[in-house]
Amino acid sequence: MFQVNIFCDEPGAPEWNEHTAALPANFLHVWRAPVHMPRQDLDSIMALMNEEEVEKAEKFYLREDKIRYAIGRGFLRRLIGHYLNIDPKIVLFRRNKHNKPILEAYNNFHFNISHAGDWVVFALSKATIGIDIEPINATFDYQEVVTQFFDPSEIDFITKSAYPYPSFFKIWTRKEAFLKALGWGLTDHLHQYCFLDRSRSISLPEPIEHRGWQIKSFLMEEKYYLSLAYPKTEMLPRFFDWNALGSS
Repeated sequence: MFQVNIFCDEPGAPEWNEHTAALPANFLHVWRAPVHMPRQDLDSIMALMNEEEVEKAEKFYLREDKIRYAIGRGFLRRLIGHYLNIDPKIVLFRRNKHNKPILEAYNNFHFNISHAGDWVVFALSKATIGIDIEPINATFDYQEVVTQFFDPSEIDFITKSAYPYPSFFKIWTRKEAFLKALGWGLTDHLHQYCFLDRSRSISLPEPIEHRGWQIKSFLMEEKYYLSLAYPKTEMLPRFFDWNALGSS
């Protein structure tokens, strides 16, 4: 087993900037784009997708699923083009050994995407990163999920919480963000990993690149939990609204 140290906490609600800024060497940026954006903006984003991506978008039955996919690809291309100063249309993706999407020609530029409800969110950094967003759904039956994937102390925390649904989604997004940072899917070991607030050590079934991790959770609009997982460094997350690219 491979030991790693993680530190989980919940800072205040994120402040979403409307203007971009100079790019520091240790940047960690989170962007959000609404599913219900103006039609002309959505069209310009979809125009950045390649033929394969357009064909895949057209296969979605529900219009909102199609839009989420289109934003997840088209706006990602726009962001990568902005950060790397390249044409968004020539960005090439491939998948690593864990099937995680990565850039073809830029090993030191990392990204991750999540979407739920009205939002698609993007995390960008020079270090590997994971992001997950979930709406706080008070009708979701989470009992089977916690039984299969949660540590006993996490279950106890949720059971005793005055607000069990927010507590569940905070912990769940942390687990998802961490697994996405590693490039892993759901694992049989997940119930052995505790993601409650504070520092702790966990044992992974295989070695990973970094031994120290930070996992931060943010309550967004009182309706969503958003969690970030990234190597323990001096990086501080900054948050941007989608239209900041047009106002920079």
